[in-house]
Amino acid sequence: MATNVPFFITNAFNISVIVVIAEQAVTADSTAIMILHRATVINMQNPQNQCSTSFIAADAPVAKIQSISLTTEDPASFEMALRPWELLCNPSTGGKFKHSLSSVVTPLFSIYQEKISLAAQVRGLSPAGTLVLAIPLGAGRDARYWDEPHSGKTIPATLPGPLDVEIREGHCQLVFMIDLNHCWRRMDQQLADVLMTTVAAHNLPIQHQVLTNLVFWGKRVLDLAHSDLAKIRDAAVLDALTEELVSHLTLIAAQLAPITEKVPNATRENGMRRALEYLRCHRETTHVSVTDLLEIADISERSLQYAFKDAFDMSPLTYMKRRRLHFARQQLLSACSKDTSVSKVATGLGFYELGRFANDYRRVFGQLPSQTLRDY
Repeated sequence: MATNVPFFITNAFNISVIVVIAEQAVTADSTAIMILHRATVINMQNPQNQCSTSFIAADAPVAKIQSISLTTEDPASFEMALRPWELLCNPSTGGKFKHSLSSVVTPLFSIYQEKISLAAQVRGLSPAGTLVLAIPLGAGRDARYWDEPHSGKTIPATLPGPLDVEIREGHCQLVFMIDLNHCWRRMDQQLADVLMTTVAAHNLPIQHQVLTNLVFWGKRVLDLAHSDLAKIRDAAVLDALTEELVSHLTLIAAQLAPITEKVPNATRENGMRRALEYLRCHRETTHVSVTDLLEIADISERSLQYAFKDAFDMSPLTYMKRRRLHFARQQLLSACSKDTSVSKVATGLGFYELGRFANDYRRVFGQLPSQTLRDY
C-alpha cells in the first residue's frame, strides 16, 4: 500500500530528507526495498509513517555507512534518488521508465550499480568534491558519455563538473564515487596529478585486467554490504577497503603516461567550472541570469556559450530554463499537501507566464503540469 514516508538521504557528501510516495517490501534478510512513485527512498531502520517537507539537520543521528536498495518509476524520482548528482533525465523512447539501484555508502567512498529501462539523455552536474569512475556493463557499453563511446579500453570518469550521457535501453553501470581530498592525501602526489589531469578529459584509459579486478572488487564490496553491513561498519575493515580502492586508483594512474602538455581552452574550462559551481550553490535561486554567470565565470559571453554547447549541447539560458523545469516536475511529484498548486510551484521557480510554462513543460515531459500533480 502506498504511504507518505519521510526518509533520510545520505551519502559520503550530504544528508537530506525527501518525502515520498512509496510501497515498501521486506526481503528475507530484512533489507528494506522501496518502489518509488514520487521521490527518493533509502533503507532505514524503523521509518516513521508521517508526511513532512522539513530537512534533517546535518548532525542528526544517521548511520554514516549504509547499504541501499531502491527502485524508481519516474525520471524525476530518478533525479532525486541520485542526489547529490544534479540530473536532468529525458527519456528518448516511450514505455515504462524503471531505474533500480544497489549501493553502499561510506564517509570516503560510495559504490553503486544501477540499471535503467529506457533510452534517455541525462545531463547535469556531478557531485562536488568527488572523483567519479563509471564502468558500463552489458547494454551500458553502448552508451555515449560526453559524446564518446567506450570500447573497454577506456572508462568514463569525471571531476566535479558537467555531465552529458546518452544511454541505451537496459543501460547498466557500476559507479565509484571517491572523496577527492582523500585521494590527494593517500595517493602518491605525482600519480594523483596524472590521474586527475586525465580524468578531467572524461576518458580514462585502463588495462583489461585492471578493469576486471576493479569490477570484481566493487561487486564484492556491494555483496558484503548487503549481506553483512556490520562487517563494513567495523573500522578496521572499512580502512582496509578504503586502502584497497586507493590501490586500484594507483594501479590505473601508474599505467598512464605523464601529461605535460597544456590543457586546451584552460581559461574557458576554468570559467565554466566557476559558473557551474555557482549554479550548484544557488540551486534554489530562481533569478540566476546569464549576466550573473558571466560575472562569476570571468570569461567572454562567447566563451561561455561555447563551453555550455560543448558540455550540454545547449546555451546557458536554455540549460538554466530546462533545469528549472525539472525542479518544477520534482516538486509536483513530491507534493504531499493539498495546498500545492501548479501556479505556486511555477511562480516559485520564476515562471510567471503560466501558459508559456505549461507549454514548455508539456514539450519536455509530454504532459501538462496539472496532469503531473493530479496523476501522481
